[in-house]
Amino acid sequence: MTNPVQASLYIDGEMTEAYGGKTYPIYNPANPDHLVGNAADASQDDVDRAIAAAKNAHPDWSGLGVSARADLLKAVAQNLKADEAATADLARQFTTEHGKVLFEST
Repeated sequence: MTNPVQASLYIDGEMTEAYGGKTYPIYNPANPDHLVGNAADASQDDVDRAIAAAKNAHPDWSGLGVSARADLLKAVAQNLKADEAATADLARQFTTEHGKVLFEST
């Protein structure tokens, strides 16, 4: 992985920074001296926004049948398989961020 991780928050269908742009460092658990990148440091306001967005989305999501939900998840899986290079990069990133075995990330 060549680019440092810059993890944002996903709230109400979009990637966003934490209020105030506050972040915290992410270190590789297998090598604590290795700074992997930074993650958005969510505030209570960010949590409140995320909860409100989830409550707003719940009626639509819960109104979908099992087949429609399965189709959406299958589409996500197909997109991941379609771009093997990006998926491999994500697997390496997850491994570095979380200390997860690469085999389990792919």
